[in-house]
This record gives sequence, C-alpha cells and structure tokens, in this order.
Amino acid sequence: MQEETRTLRQRGVTITIMDQDKRARLEALGFKVGTAQQFLGLTDEENAIVELRLALSAAIRTRRKQRKKIPQL
Repeated sequence: MQEETRTLRQRGVTITIMDQDKRARLEALGFKVGTAQQFLGLTDEENAIVELRLALSAAIRTRRKQRKKIPQL
C-alpha cells in the first residue's frame, strides 16, 4: 500500500504532510483541505504564536523524556 502521508520535523515539531493523491480524492468527495491557519482564520502573527507554543511544548516533552533516562545519583 502506498503511504498516504509523510512526516517532516521542523523546529522540533512533527508536521504531517498529506499525499497529493489523497488530497485530490478528498477534494473530489467534497472535502475542503487547508491549513489550521485557514480553518481558524488566524492572522500571520496568531499563527506564529500557535507554532511557537507547539515548538515549546515539543521541546518540553523532549526534555522531560531525556530527564527520565538519566538515573538519579
């Protein structure tokens, strides 16, 4: 089976990018495909804040996972 999506790591955030074939099938069925910024009607500044918060939460999550791996002395 062909992979429907691919992932991209950017600024500590994993982004899932939809395959063009899947996108075309969804649009043919009447679905609208777009970004969260378009869906929520965010300005560029508001979108930047959302991306910053996502990157921060990913960094915190990574840091906490690393901290669990270090044995306490």
